[in-house]
Amino acid sequence: LMTSGNHSFVNNHFWNCYENEGAIVAELVAATGEYLDLFFKDYLKESPDWGSLFYTPLKCRIPTAGSEIDCQPLMKDPELKFDYPTYNPAFKMNPKYRWVYAVGPQGPESRSFDRLLKLNMQTGRVERDWYRPGVSLTEADFVARPGATREDDGVLIVVAYDAPEDKSYLYIFDAGRLEPV
Repeated sequence: LMTSGNHSFVNNHFWNCYENEGAIVAELVAATGEYLDLFFKDYLKESPDWGSLFYTPLKCRIPTAGSEIDCQPLMKDPELKFDYPTYNPAFKMNPKYRWVYAVGPQGPESRSFDRLLKLNMQTGRVERDWYRPGVSLTEADFVARPGATREDDGVLIVVAYDAPEDKSYLYIFDAGRLEPV
């Protein structure tokens, strides 16, 4: 459990952490205590209240001396909900990295993570997204292209379940365009 100002939250996933001016900067998905309920069978029958499961993603400064953690919204859209962030591991602990990929709900009616997102950390905005009705997505894994020179030069591997077809698929997305290859 972490606290920042008047907010307490369960950290769900950190991705990029680095030192900066006497603090550790951690970028994270902040979840409420109700988050784990999402995965119980009874909750899978209807669309969850996404707003009650997640707070806005945060960038937190954790001082190396002292105790006050300062967290600020990471994205421009405070209503954007996502989880399972991943990025090019060659940019780990780099404060100037740009791209993060995550899954989230397409909208309040979504019953699962059904939207793949490419997030621009320099602007705090969604750069691209991919969605297909009835398709649930798992966490994406980034694989850099051998010899890549761009941060987003690689592919994302995602397991997906297509409910209307009752079939699972392994999707491979071009990480730059966020399109299946």
